Amino acid sequence: MHPEEKEKLVPQVFTIIRERQASPDNMVEVATLEPLFAAEGLRYADYGFASLRDFLNEFRAFLNLVDGIPAGAGLPAKSYVQLKNFEGFGNAVPELSAAEKAALEDKLREVFATLVPNEEGWVNLATFGTRLKEYEVDVKHYGFQKIMPFLEQFTELLELKREPSPSGKAWVAFVRERGAVRPCRTESVAIAANAEEAAAEERSLPELTAAEKAELAPRIQAAFRSAASNEEGWANLAGLGAPLKENGVDAKQLGFQKIMPFLEQFPELLELKHEPSPSGKAWVAYARLRAAETALPAGRAGDGPSEHTARADAEQTVAEASILLQALRQRWQLWEATNRAKRSSRRKKRRSLARRFVRRFALRFRMKRAGST
Repeated sequence: MHPEEKEKLVPQVFTIIRERQASPDNMVEVATLEPLFAAEGLRYADYGFASLRDFLNEFRAFLNLVDGIPAGAGLPAKSYVQLKNFEGFGNAVPELSAAEKAALEDKLREVFATLVPNEEGWVNLATFGTRLKEYEVDVKHYGFQKIMPFLEQFTELLELKREPSPSGKAWVAFVRERGAVRPCRTESVAIAANAEEAAAEERSLPELTAAEKAELAPRIQAAFRSAASNEEGWANLAGLGAPLKENGVDAKQLGFQKIMPFLEQFPELLELKHEPSPSGKAWVAYARLRAAETALPAGRAGDGPSEHTARADAEQTVAEASILLQALRQRWQLWEATNRAKRSSRRKKRRSLARRFVRRFALRFRMKRAGST
């Protein structure tokens, strides 16, 4: 196809596919686009192509094409197409300055430190984006509509990839830190190496002096009292960085790359724990101030060790029930959000079908009127 001819067709091809795609992550079966292209007067045979798929291959600059996805039941394989830039063709991508990149790189590393990647170091981009918002990084603030072009600004730090979902009807994006993949080793060697690395990391951690701990303890207490926490006082470590800095505590200046090993220096002051996220795809770290031990009055009848143990067991049961209730509430909110998204998608599809019906009816009416004249 001649470049000038192709340039004229680009906006029309983009408009037809965008109307059918309905959302940035959807993929459109190429076979379903043939009637739409024909209705707009675009016939691939007129341009010398044997199929619509070959015709669309000329527009790889702004399209993703996936071939050979089995249709099942002995049917031939299907091909799917997706717009690379769903928001609009030719939109300019913002550019981060060197100062902005330098300020954001540390936060990106902190986000990776709180997530659990797969064996090759890849993290689902949706999970990464959610955690990034918890660190108060909004890509729209920097002029980006989507997180993918935002992360593409950090080519020296990050690797990105897209893979078709198991159904083949959508793309799934992943991100990882460069150098996260390690060479393949046998299981026994890998276990030994991991143990050795953990021991080396533990040996390399700095140790606070008693004077430093005494000076930092009141500031940490003040930070925890100002941080958001649940009914039991547990605060997400992802939200503790800002309150600690507001109270003059910077773990990195003290030699700690992560906040968890820094807080582990205060076992008498703090309790720490890890829990799986509601989706089960990552671990979330929490911390809280230890409650002051309450001494039991001596000589009180029935106030022996057995009653104290029963009281502690009852308090633990209440705490576990509260955690379970919170997890159920989070799952309910996630379910509600998912249903809202599905309802919105169905409304968009209905509007798209209505527009196509009106356009086809108008086309047939014009053709009929032209034939009658």
